[in-house]
Amino acid sequence: MRKRISRIAGIVLCVGLLAGGLSGCGKSDEAILKSGISAMKEAKSYEMEGSYSGTMILTEGEEPATEVKLETKISEVFFQEPFRAKVTSKMTADSQTAAEVTTYVNSTGEQYDVYTNTYGTWSKVTLQDSVNAMAEAGLGTYMMQQFSDDMSRYVKKEDKVEGDNSYLVYEYTFSQEEVLQRMKEMLRSWGSNSLTGEAKVVTEEVAKSISDMKATLILDRKTKSLVRVEYPVSELVTKTIRSMLDAMASIQEEDVAESGEGEHVMSLQEALAQLKIEAKDMVLVVTYKNLDHATDFEIPKEVLEAESEVK
Repeated sequence: MRKRISRIAGIVLCVGLLAGGLSGCGKSDEAILKSGISAMKEAKSYEMEGSYSGTMILTEGEEPATEVKLETKISEVFFQEPFRAKVTSKMTADSQTAAEVTTYVNSTGEQYDVYTNTYGTWSKVTLQDSVNAMAEAGLGTYMMQQFSDDMSRYVKKEDKVEGDNSYLVYEYTFSQEEVLQRMKEMLRSWGSNSLTGEAKVVTEEVAKSISDMKATLILDRKTKSLVRVEYPVSELVTKTIRSMLDAMASIQEEDVAESGEGEHVMSLQEALAQLKIEAKDMVLVVTYKNLDHATDFEIPKEVLEAESEVK
């Protein structure tokens, strides 16, 4: 059961990096909204802190449910010119570290090198454009690029009071197509450029259950800036993981006829079918600061010496 929890924690982290981008409002408030979104999209540099937390409830057959409290903390520093970034994330399951990832992005001419360290060894992937490099690293700015400039897609909500400050609040709805497109781009960044085989099956299964996803934008009226974005993702995580498990079972079913190892494969299929997973109170909160004044960083020499793989 613990091994399954570890694998699921990894999936949730990715889904989490998946969920890794408002009418009827007053003219001045709409101007603040436009200003906040434009400032993020056009920022030359910024710092971001993210928090992704909630509870996963796992039930296997008739066994009592197991609750696992998950929390992922993400920090990011980004510079547009020259294009480079540093992203770190740490996931804990029941207060124990389940995964730690550090990623650097560095532009070299017209190419983009993405360096990742997950198990003590640095690996390097070279990409041909900044959009894929941003997706590979899970950059927050990439999520911001997904917000439309069409103001009819935003809905103004009641102000949020925090301490002595009152913040402007808007809700934005990502369409099913936009969420699915993000999923496809994530899969391509994992090496599935043609979306064939397992990646294609997973995408098709996830597409059957994905619904619209909402995001809440919190803006400061005084500075006319975007303070943070909140993504309630319990339903999305639950449906996505179920779809992934179903896709895995479907792939195993196809292998039965080819391998002749029916007993082993069916055992795995049955286990996946009996495994129920539900996300509870799962929220991703992304906070931005130091717009155009981010703290600089250097990429260590050992990182830059990592062996390269071209995508």
